[in-house]
Amino acid sequence: MKSKTLRTLTASLLLVVISIGFMLNSGVGTLSAIGWSDIALLCPLGALSVMVASKTIIPQAMISLGVVVALIVLFGRAFCAWICPIPVVQRIRSLFKRNETIQRTNVSQVQPGDLVETPNPEKTDGLTGSEKALLKASVSGKGCSSCSKTRKPLDSRHFILGGFVVSTAVFGFPVFCLVCPVGLTFGTILLVIRLFTLGDITWSLIVVPAILIIE
Repeated sequence: MKSKTLRTLTASLLLVVISIGFMLNSGVGTLSAIGWSDIALLCPLGALSVMVASKTIIPQAMISLGVVVALIVLFGRAFCAWICPIPVVQRIRSLFKRNETIQRTNVSQVQPGDLVETPNPEKTDGLTGSEKALLKASVSGKGCSSCSKTRKPLDSRHFILGGFVVSTAVFGFPVFCLVCPVGLTFGTILLVIRLFTLGDITWSLIVVPAILIIE
């Protein structure tokens, strides 16, 4: 089984387990705050935002932040590859697109080893210049940030992170949580479950999935 398929199945299984937890009202939480009873692991950015917004050091948030940092040091970006539901959402979205000879792939979706053969020039006639460059980079591994030998110390991710932290301090609430794609994914699942189990119809049923689709 290919690694990409196995990663998708793993993340999908986790989505199913958490969805069942929603229906059974088990209180297991989501990936933004998952755990049982008093033992919970909080989203690191969410935990940081809550402390910045409240201007208070919260022991549970600090512990979660420390645990997540330790996991990143030990396992790298395993969460992004094996647990995060966003790649699953992207795969579902791709099912509604017309199949092409060469799939037009975003740089953030390219994984090491996904493309190992040099593309046939005859199969790239329908691609734009930037898409051909992306395909060539993905083959050589130069288009993947995790494979790059040289990485800028600061890029757009760091500026976005800083912007969310500063805006949280200014407005006094976790701004990122309003647009967090992980939170929006589980929010959409919960809204759909409530629709079919309780007949709960609100504007959120349209707004939350719409924001996720736009992102």
